[in-house]
This record gives sequence, C-alpha cells and structure tokens, in this order.
Amino acid sequence: MLFDVAAAIPAVYYTAICSLDHIAHFKQGESILIHAGAGGVGQAAIQLTKIRGAKVFVTVGNESKRQLLKETYRLTDSQIFYSRNNTFAEDIRNATDGRGVDVVLNSLAGELLKETWDCIAPFGRFVDIGKADIIANNVLPMGPFDCNVTFSAVDLVVVHEQAKPLMKTIMQDVLRLFEKHPHLHEPKPLHIFAPSRIEEAMRYLQGGKNTASAIWQRTSSAVGWVAWAVRSYAGWLAVAPGTSYYLLFLGTEGKPNALKFIKEIEDMGVKVTAPACDITNMKLLENTLQQASKEMPPIKVCIQAAMALRNLHELLPADMDFFILLSSFCEIDGNLGQCNYSAGNTFEDALARYLASKGQKAVSVDLALIAEAGWANQNYRVVTESLRAGHGGVKQEQLMAMLDALFSPEELYRITQDDRLAWMTKPLFNNLLRIGEARLDTHATVDKNEDGFVDYLALVKAAATLEEAGEVVVQGLVQKLAKSLSLPPENLDVEKPAFVLGVDSLIAVEVRYWFMKRLRVKVAVFNIMKKQPC
Repeated sequence: MLFDVAAAIPAVYYTAICSLDHIAHFKQGESILIHAGAGGVGQAAIQLTKIRGAKVFVTVGNESKRQLLKETYRLTDSQIFYSRNNTFAEDIRNATDGRGVDVVLNSLAGELLKETWDCIAPFGRFVDIGKADIIANNVLPMGPFDCNVTFSAVDLVVVHEQAKPLMKTIMQDVLRLFEKHPHLHEPKPLHIFAPSRIEEAMRYLQGGKNTASAIWQRTSSAVGWVAWAVRSYAGWLAVAPGTSYYLLFLGTEGKPNALKFIKEIEDMGVKVTAPACDITNMKLLENTLQQASKEMPPIKVCIQAAMALRNLHELLPADMDFFILLSSFCEIDGNLGQCNYSAGNTFEDALARYLASKGQKAVSVDLALIAEAGWANQNYRVVTESLRAGHGGVKQEQLMAMLDALFSPEELYRITQDDRLAWMTKPLFNNLLRIGEARLDTHATVDKNEDGFVDYLALVKAAATLEEAGEVVVQGLVQKLAKSLSLPPENLDVEKPAFVLGVDSLIAVEVRYWFMKRLRVKVAVFNIMKKQPC
C-alpha cells in the first residue's frame, strides 16, 4: 500500500469504527442514514455497513457526488438523497414505511439536524460527528427520546486525549478489518496537496465541495554521515506518510551499508533520492537542489550532520518546517586543541539563533561524541581517548529522543513561554517587557500603514465612545470573515450567530488569532461559536 493511500485511511476509518461499533453498536441487517456520504468518513461508513448487509441511505450535496457513490459503491437512486434542503427527511420516512432508520451518522447542523433527528426509529442511535450544534449549545427536541433512542457525539481528539485504551482498541479493529476484508479501500478520489498549499487544502475541506480525503506531501533531506544518516535519520522519519527523502553525500560507491538501507527504506514505499553531491561546491549543490525541485515535493525538513553549512544556508528554502543543525558541546566545554572546531560549532548556534529571530524554524543541537556512528565510528582512537577522559558520549537512541523533542514544537513552546512569563511579569522587570512591546508596536504600525493594512487597535483607542469602538471591531471582523468564507462583506449579516454564517471550528480558530494579533485581546473559540450575534 502506498503511503499516499495509507495516509488517507486512519482518521476516516477510526471515526467510522468508533461511531458505528463502539457508540452505535451497529448490528447486521439494520438500516442507517449516512450524511455527507461522499466524504471520507461517509465512504468508510458505507463500506463498513455494506459488509454487514445493512440497508444504507446516504445524502449528498450535488449531482457529481451522487454519481461518485453510484459508480464506486453501486448505490441506487432510491438510496441517495440531497442534503441541501429538508426534503430528505420525508424521503427517508417513505423509504422505511414511516419507521425511520436504526442508526444515523450525522454531520449536519441547525434545522437539518432536527429534521434528521425526526428520522430516527424506536431504539435508534443518533451519532453526531459534526458537533456544530454542540459547540453552539443549541436546543434539541426531546420528543424522540420517548422511543428509547440515544443521541451521542464522537470526537477522535477527545478519544485520544481522554480514552487512550479505547483509541488503541479502535486502531486494532481497523487493522483487523483490513486484514479480513482486503477489498476495502481509501476514500476516493484522493486530493494530494504540497506543503506550500496547506492553506488551499484547508479551504478545500471547508468549502463543502470536497469528496474523500485531502493529504499533503513533503521532502526531508539528510546531509552527511551517509550510512548513519540512512540508518538512523531516514529510518526514524520513514514512519511519516507521504514523505520523500533526499540524502546528500559524496556518493554510495564503496558504501554497501548505505545502499542496503536505501533499499530497505524504498521497500517501505518511501521515495529516496541519493545523488552524489559535494555540498562545499556551491554550483554543484545548487544544480542538485534545482533538480530535486523538479522531481520531488518541496523540501520541508533538513537535518544537517555534515561539517559544512554556508552553502546549505544560502540555497535551502527559507520556509522549511525544520532546519536542525547538529553541533557539538565542544563550543562550551572544548579544549585548547579544538579552537577552530569550537569556533565552527559556535557559529552554528549563532546561525540557528539568527534564523529563529527571522521567523525561520531552525535549531542547533550541541551533541557530545556519538561513538556508535558517523565520523567517530571510523576513528576508534578518538573514541577511546574520549571515554578515558570521562566523556561517555551519546547513544543513537538518545539522539533520536532529542529529535523527537525537537519535532514537538508545542511542548518546546510551552516550556519557553512559561520560563519567560515566570520572571518578565514580575514588577521589577515588567517595565522592560512593556518597553519592548512599545517598540514593536511602533514598527508594526509603520509597516501596516505602508502596506495598506488597517490598524484596528489604534482606531479602537481613538474612538470617542464605546459604540464607536464596537463599530470598528465589527467592521474588522466582517472583513476577516468575508475573506475566510470567500464571501462579499455585504453578504454577512452581523445580527446572526457566527455558525449560521458558515463559521466552523477551523475558521473560529483563525478569528481567535485575528483578535489576538490585531486587537491584542483573547477570545475563546466557544464564545465565537456560541448562539448569539457576532
């Protein structure tokens, strides 16, 4: 199975298995209504229920999605209804002789959810995976509960965070399912996006016109220490679906272990390119990277383990997700005979700090001797002397653990931020923090004015009354929502709640960041999505 295909399976099948097996306890021969049948979860649910001989009904948003389900899953017109209005509810009741369906897999909201709620049969189970009304804290009619029905919600994030044993069981269920039924497949068609188009992918998923799943690809590069790089870095990263690897070193000639491990990684379905390249040769490196840009997805990760750096810094893209420089603790605790080596490693740390100050995602790791691999592995005398001096070195597993920590930006950010707040908020230092913010404000205002941006914070401060300040915020929010929803500003009714305008949880997060960035206030996503006008 290709990684592109494998990447499209877990989320949708986990949701379907959790909803139908662990929440709804779906039984063979029962009837089910699946909203958004052409979506990823919808297609997974259709395949699961057809295996069990269920009577399947689905809804779609347009004719092309209807044709997709008819051609892919051989559903008939009598099983497919439109979800753009509430006529599907009456169609379902007619198709079931007025009884309704045993299970509903719902992703609709508002009045359409209520219409679906009326389609539930006695002892039926209603599973909501959309959660728009739950987030908005809307009211649900109580009448259907008189027939012993249940209403449940499924959120895989909550399952992962609060019920890890259940998450493990769901994962095992999906693996067993594919072993038992090899004809099962990923949602179709797949839509593959490069990392540079992630925003486009998110807009595509939010647009309501999407089918199946969207995934994106990237390329990781490892530079230097070829045998170890292939074995450790690439083998460690190879678990990432949709990833390609670009290994830069002097060549594989005379390095059978390198060829062996490249073959092993390729057998896992990962694309590996390993051109012979001397990275100290600027022109050769430039030509190599240009060729890579034609053949592979954009480079988003670089682990630099070679004793050369300048050319990589100048030629690699500036928008990488990670640029990890392997430096040495000798810059801190070296000896008199290592001045030049210490200077080079000090420069690596300084470069990483400089790149980070420019907003790039770079970090330098000061390692001790790695005796098991790389240059040290080929210089036994150096390793022996180091051990005699009391330097035990770093094991490969320890380095992999360090890289795992570096690839967890949320954890790193929280630690850094807590340390800053712990002392910068004290009265003794608080004025220094405010001076820095004032300087940033001055530069930001100039840049925004030159670029044509509206400084909403300045307009709010300049407002004579509370009503005027509120009008400034409303106008700014309308402009933000209009851009996010791809709608003309005049089409947005500010008297309606945000979720009615089409704001989902992803856009709500964008709005939250807009408030923090443009108005310096914190607004909870719950407050943005609750049932009251914007």
